[in-house]
Amino acid sequence: MNKIKFLGIGAGDISMVLQMVPTSSIFCELDGIKFLIDPGPGTLINARRHKIDITELNGLLVSHLHTDHAGDANAVLSGMNKNSFLIAEKHCLKPSEKYYPAISRYHQEIPEAVFAVEPEGKVIIGSLNFEITPTKHYDPAVGFKIIGSKTIGYVGDGIYFNGQEKYFAGCDLMIFNTLVMHSDKPNETLQMSINDATELVEKCKPKLGVIQHYSYQMIRNDPIEQARIIQDKTGVRIHAAMDGTEIEL
Repeated sequence: MNKIKFLGIGAGDISMVLQMVPTSSIFCELDGIKFLIDPGPGTLINARRHKIDITELNGLLVSHLHTDHAGDANAVLSGMNKNSFLIAEKHCLKPSEKYYPAISRYHQEIPEAVFAVEPEGKVIIGSLNFEITPTKHYDPAVGFKIIGSKTIGYVGDGIYFNGQEKYFAGCDLMIFNTLVMHSDKPNETLQMSINDATELVEKCKPKLGVIQHYSYQMIRNDPIEQARIIQDKTGVRIHAAMDGTEIEL
C-alpha cells in the first residue's frame, strides 16, 4: 500500500509549546519502504495513537534542525534497526560555527546508511529516488521530492522563490508547510504562506495538494477555509490535513 499519514499538524514555537494540536510529523509508505518525515516533539506518542510501529520504519528524513521538525529525531532513531537509513540536511548532523547538530553522534551511528544532504543532491534507497530541493528559509533547510511508483513533493519550510516550481514537476502529491494565512501583505517571516502555496500549486499542478504544519494563527483561522482559497484559485484539489489524516496514493 502507498499511503501518507499525518501524525501531527502543528508548527512554530507557540503551537508546539502549548500543544494546541500535535506537532507535525509525517509517516509515508511508498513501494514497501516505510519512513518518517520531520519528527517533531511528541512523534513517539502520536505514532502509538495512530498505530504506527516505529520499530518497523526503514528510514527517517529531516529537512532542518528546528525543534518542531527534529525534536523527536533521536528518539525515533532509537527504535530503528541497523538496516535503516537517515537523510538529513547537513547541519542536523555536523557541527558548524553557527549551528549545533539536532541529531547526536550516537544516534547517527544507528542506521546503516546516513546521508548529510544539501540542495540539489540525490539519494537512492531501493526503488526510491530522493531528490533534495532548495528552500528559502531563515536557517539552512531543504525539501524532498520522493520518486517511486508515485511521486511525493515535500516542499519544506520557507517562502516561495522564483524557479522553485521546477523542482516539483510531475508530483502526484505535494505537501505544503503553511504557517502564514492568506494575506496580501509581504511575508517577512520566511515561512510559507497560503499565497506562496497558491503560486506553487498554480505552476506545478500536482494531482493533489495538502497543507499542514499550522501555526497558532493558522489554527485560529480555519485551515479548511485556507485550503479552499488555494483550490478555488488554482482548480487543483487541496486538502487541509488534520491530526491522523491518511491519504492513500
